[in-house]
Amino acid sequence: MSDQKKMWTPQYARYNKSTVYPTEWVIRTLAGGNYPHMKLDKSKYKGKTILDMSCGDGRNLHLLLNLGFKVYASEISDEIVDSLKIKYPEVEFRKGLNNDIDFPDDFFDYVLSCASCYYLEENTDFQTNMSEIGRVLKTDGYFIGNVPDLDNSVVLGAELNSKNEATIANDPFGLRNGYRFQVFPDKESLQNALTENSYYNVSLGSFKDDFYGLMVSGFLFVCQKR
Repeated sequence: MSDQKKMWTPQYARYNKSTVYPTEWVIRTLAGGNYPHMKLDKSKYKGKTILDMSCGDGRNLHLLLNLGFKVYASEISDEIVDSLKIKYPEVEFRKGLNNDIDFPDDFFDYVLSCASCYYLEENTDFQTNMSEIGRVLKTDGYFIGNVPDLDNSVVLGAELNSKNEATIANDPFGLRNGYRFQVFPDKESLQNALTENSYYNVSLGSFKDDFYGLMVSGFLFVCQKR
């Protein structure tokens, strides 16, 4: 088992014993009102396939089911997947990573990446993740996600290379030190990363929340695959 699997498996085992709630930006994006800068038809979910990629404790799964999606999900270890299967029997789970998604080509109408697509495995980069996500997403399918910016508390103090890959050094939760994140300094850099990977109809948002000294900040996106 990799260090990352060793780190997250007991963490999510604890979460799965308690009630969890959907992430606010996911609720707003998929189920909220009409936002002036977001292009997403919310009338076409019923029966469509969606992957909750690296779904964590499963907090968004009930929301996705309630919206009418046919829901699939992935996580990084058999232990996490097995615990989630018990809690969410309506969902099909697979073990997988951002750069290794265990589903066929052109399988999903939607891919949701809630705090996940920016994690970089050893010897990979953000392009690797984007290529794999694009592989499993249908033409005109939606890729929906969030990424951190340079002000995010997890990123502060990190070693940043020329590609804006941050090696985490001072994670406030003590969980991710030593891991690499893809970080985006501004909306333009995210827009470029998406369009260069054949995504169109790009909608961008941002978030910046100060939780009593813990800054959770970054960018949101909704886009479609060419």
